[in-house]
Amino acid sequence: MPAPRPTPLVFPDGDDWIVFAPVSRLALRTNAAAADRFRSLVETVPGAGPDAAAPGFAPTQVTISPTNACTQRCVYCYGTPAHANAARLDPAFCHAALEVVAGYAAAQDAPLRAIFHGVGEPTAAWSTFVECVELVDDVARRRAVARRLDLCTGGQVSAARAAWIASRFDSVQVSIDGPADVQNRQRPRADGADALAAPLALARAVLAAGRRVCVKGTVTAATVGRLDEIVEFVATAVGPVRLDLGMMFGPPWVDPAAAAPPDWREFVAAFARAIDRGRALGVDVQHPCVSLGTLVAEPAARVASHVCLAPPDVVTAFYDVPREGSATPELGTYGRFDRARGVIDFDHAKRERLEQDQAGQACLECACRAACLGQGGVKGRIPEEIAGLGPVCQARLGVLKELLRRAVPRRVSPVEVAV
Repeated sequence: MPAPRPTPLVFPDGDDWIVFAPVSRLALRTNAAAADRFRSLVETVPGAGPDAAAPGFAPTQVTISPTNACTQRCVYCYGTPAHANAARLDPAFCHAALEVVAGYAAAQDAPLRAIFHGVGEPTAAWSTFVECVELVDDVARRRAVARRLDLCTGGQVSAARAAWIASRFDSVQVSIDGPADVQNRQRPRADGADALAAPLALARAVLAAGRRVCVKGTVTAATVGRLDEIVEFVATAVGPVRLDLGMMFGPPWVDPAAAAPPDWREFVAAFARAIDRGRALGVDVQHPCVSLGTLVAEPAARVASHVCLAPPDVVTAFYDVPREGSATPELGTYGRFDRARGVIDFDHAKRERLEQDQAGQACLECACRAACLGQGGVKGRIPEEIAGLGPVCQARLGVLKELLRRAVPRRVSPVEVAV
């Protein structure tokens, strides 16, 4: 059976109608009559072609989680159960995984991409973090492949460590939810100290070094009405960077009294205003899951599978497996490091099931599929209930519409189409 095709997204924008065809990667403005016609025909036009077959296991990307420990106590944390797990990543495991991924990168003439991430704070185990960074450089050098280093961090590091990060990483994502009152309420430090100064200093250091900076902000019910203010804060306090604004999804272990998701309609409306305010100030407002860049990418450019390393020695389906939180990653585990043999044993049958199950039928037929799933990789499922388009999915579709509204040029005059 062929994979279900996503349906076109057809919606009004003032007097115009916008048509987005995910398979054809076509987006246009037209009138109501033409939009209605496109709704039934656009994905079956000659030359549109079927969805590209998913490539096999040949990862050129590895996500490295040095530790489950964290220096912050974010009120909405998706990985809280993992923080009780004191295990650190085994550097020998990291080295074995890098050899696997670098081999595929060399065969595909692609760069080796290493993303330091985690349910914990990757820099919290500093010595392990540094050792793994050095391993990436060493393996890439010996394999004669280019390498790209990315870091996703809460940014609670000293000035000296910030300078080291700025000198080594190609891009850094720093989690800052807003001005001091927002940051200290939503992303407090474990030691009670101010939670804003250090990540701001890190973002500025990375920007000054000429590297890419993305400020990542989680939007809760308490902050959804302040997105314009948050954009202005980032523009003033950091500079012309990318700002990812994602809606909190609320794992079952999060206390709703401490943090609650915003209404998805309110989030989409506020996100639209933030895009426009960002354009006026030089801040590129985006969503962490929905990207026009992903939508227009050639299928071959999308990552099929990536290797995600969880402490101490497990290959797991990222960190967002429902009910798990990576405390003891069993539901999403599809590989383990055998220390005695120094090799990773992959369960590829389970990996394929995880990839297949990361979206239900409703998601595969959704126009947002290319944005949500196009980045590839085994990622579990967030939110857990994806069928029926819950609020997180509705928010993503709403964001996609807002991005398309701004990406598709307005028509000079109405176009009449005979149907």
